Amino acid sequence: MDVPCRSLLDPARRIPFAGRLTLPETPGLYAWWDTDQTKQTESKPDEARRPLYLGTAKNLAAAIEADATGIRASAFRKSLAALLAGPLNLRQRTNGYPPPPNRFEKTRLTQWMSAHLLISWSELPHPDAYHRALVSATDPHIKP
Repeated sequence: MDVPCRSLLDPARRIPFAGRLTLPETPGLYAWWDTDQTKQTESKPDEARRPLYLGTAKNLAAAIEADATGIRASAFRKSLAALLAGPLNLRQRTNGYPPPPNRFEKTRLTQWMSAHLLISWSELPHPDAYHRALVSATDPHIKP
């Protein structure tokens, strides 16, 4: 793995959901991590290197904020909502199309993310150059 991407995968660099407010407004790669998965890495060491999702951004702060709050539709947030529809009592997809989330569903999803997810990032001038190789190497749970 290339040196710039190592910081993205380093468990010591994962910050809590609330820490997203301190992220730089620069291009780069970012990853979402499940805290439960992170805690269980001693029994499954390979899982420590497997993020929930990997994304690229022209502006890390803006992209992660959009994922975190739902201010714009993001592939990550839609996929996460589909996975958590049952446990969070979110409306299920019908005919292949999800219903637009209401404010209560957005709030439940955001609260779950706050309690269960960590974020890491790596500032890179051309993140797309690394993204495909990193997705292939780490096999994220939610595919970009």
